[in-house]
Amino acid sequence: QIDAKDKKKVNEILKGQLIDDYKIHENFNMDLIFFPISNREGIGVESLLESIVKVARDQDYIKREVPIKWVRVLDMMIEKSPWLSLQDVRNLCQTVGILVKSEVLEMLNLFHELGVLLYLTATESLRSMVILQPQWLIDSLCKVIRDYKVHNKYEVGENENDAGLSQDVDNLFTTGLASCDLLDYYWGEHLDFFLDLMRFTLLLSDWKFDRSEGMFLIPSLVSPCEESELFSIREKNSVSFVFDFKNSYLPTGVFERIVSLCVAHSGRFDDSKPPFLRNNVGKFWFGADQSCLLELVRTNVNVHESSERIVGMVTNDQKSAYFNFRKVQAMLEKVNNDAMNNGLEYVIELQSEDNLEFFPMETAEKMKLKPWFGKGEGMLETDSFVSFNMDINSFLDQF
Repeated sequence: QIDAKDKKKVNEILKGQLIDDYKIHENFNMDLIFFPISNREGIGVESLLESIVKVARDQDYIKREVPIKWVRVLDMMIEKSPWLSLQDVRNLCQTVGILVKSEVLEMLNLFHELGVLLYLTATESLRSMVILQPQWLIDSLCKVIRDYKVHNKYEVGENENDAGLSQDVDNLFTTGLASCDLLDYYWGEHLDFFLDLMRFTLLLSDWKFDRSEGMFLIPSLVSPCEESELFSIREKNSVSFVFDFKNSYLPTGVFERIVSLCVAHSGRFDDSKPPFLRNNVGKFWFGADQSCLLELVRTNVNVHESSERIVGMVTNDQKSAYFNFRKVQAMLEKVNNDAMNNGLEYVIELQSEDNLEFFPMETAEKMKLKPWFGKGEGMLETDSFVSFNMDINSFLDQF
């Protein structure tokens, strides 16, 4: 437990890190912008819960009137199981007189918006299930996405080894590639649902290289990159662009989601080389002769601050450089829209073709800085892209 003086110090540090657009419910009782709690002793938890309840009661959606039969169906669903099929839900609805499918879907969409349950509609597999207990969903995903240095590499004892999948497990935690057999072992009858869920949330991408079938990339599980490896994959005739998050921060998972989109886009070309992947670096080929290297660079400024950038390197010719930069920019904006609630703040810098200097994008555009601006046909304009809550294939069809 920290004393009042230390709480004030923490409070000042947090004030310096928060983005102005964030809506913070302050801890008025203690004159702090955070709620200090003790996980061991439970001190402070009651005060936090009281504040959460108070804020929730003031929300407009709490006052929205819904049919009593919808509430009855919700109670029955929660009593049944952590998850239900859509058909199971329709059967329950029929018992209280909800007979039209459109009303069932309206009810599910409302409860999803309120956070009472999870119901996604992007694909047929996602539409087929209703999730009542988020912890079941988290536990299922954590069978795959987990830190094997902290948790046992094998989910339950040596069961994977007994099933003949030990090599698949080792491969997953080294290369980030998961076999369909291994995922089927973890998820069983829900395999299609979880594959579509992870595709939709950009946590997974289909691996369509090396004549592989039934393989999937999970970028968060890829091994770190050695400096010697990074040196060997850099192109000599290249030029760089930078997404700099110096005025805010770059949350964990953003870079990995961009990697997932790049892998999906690369796999659409029959002549693409297999991507080179590490957990902070990715090199992708969009066809036989266009490559893009992305690197996540984190630099510690001081004990409280770090500078984060995504640095891209592309072939130094006008059409290729601009084209691939705009693709990555569109991918970053999709991640920003879908996963970050448009909360990412960054500035874009573009390198001159002689590799001597970087310019802010607005300046580069006014200067017609080569190879990014000037003459060129078939240029992409990211402002015209639609990306919000769009499945990967529909999004990539725009390129």
